[in-house]
Amino acid sequence: MTIVVRRAYASLEKELRSAFKEQEDIRVILDRRHGERRKRRQPVAIDRRKADCRRPKEELVEVAIST
Repeated sequence: MTIVVRRAYASLEKELRSAFKEQEDIRVILDRRHGERRKRRQPVAIDRRKADCRRPKEELVEVAIST
C-alpha cells in the first residue's frame, strides 16, 4: 500500500514514516504535484485509445494520529 501525503500536510510525513516503519508493505510519499498537468483545455478531436487503460482509483482514507 502507498500512503500519499498531501502538500498541506507535509509536516505529517515524518510521523507517518515512523508509524509505519515496521510495515514493509507500506510506503509513505509526499505529493509533489503542482496544479493541473494538462495544459490544453480543448477536447481531443479523435480519441485514439482502443480501451480505457486507466487503473481503478484507490480508496481514499483519512488517518488521524494522536500524539
